[in-house]
Amino acid sequence: MKCILLAAFLFCSATAANATAPTPAGCTSPEKRGWYIAFPADDGSDAAMQRDVRLFSYEHTMKGLGEPSLRCGDVPAQAYRFTWDPSFWPTVSVRAWKDAQGTAWVSSTSLQLMSAPDAKGPPERSKCPAARALKRAEWSRIEAVFSALQSTPEADPGMGGLDGESWSLESRVDGQQRLVERWRPEDPAVRQAGATMMRLGGCEIHRRL
Repeated sequence: MKCILLAAFLFCSATAANATAPTPAGCTSPEKRGWYIAFPADDGSDAAMQRDVRLFSYEHTMKGLGEPSLRCGDVPAQAYRFTWDPSFWPTVSVRAWKDAQGTAWVSSTSLQLMSAPDAKGPPERSKCPAARALKRAEWSRIEAVFSALQSTPEADPGMGGLDGESWSLESRVDGQQRLVERWRPEDPAVRQAGATMMRLGGCEIHRRL
């Protein structure tokens, strides 16, 4: 009897260890669309076209930053990302996640801004510190500000503009992914979430958010 129970236990343990989450459709390659964000069906409307353009731009930015996908590949069970994309300054992205041991981390990266060597303008790249472990209170703060975004519609109300900035707030919790995008946001919940992530990320930018 003991042998039977031991064999059953080992079998179940092996099954659990080898189990993998189902791969979302469209997750065949990082080079294909859909690796970062699931694209909605195109119904031919202007809203769908605008959404498609913004998602394509977001994927392009993530690849340029070298940021991993929160949807495809080896993704954590819980992760959050804020990307700040101003018109005339380097793009900055801050990501927070928990590893397999339950330790929370934050990392930041910046996209180089192409400019002439003698340009007297913004820096080529924002300075960002190395990844670091987050304190429990810091992780709880991130969870709180992203939780407040659950009632915020994902759809961006506009296409953006030339002089301003795009804010992208992405989250993945228990397999559910959300992406809130805004151009020059005024919503307090959006601004608080972005500012919290930027502050914890520690990148040097030209102004406070």
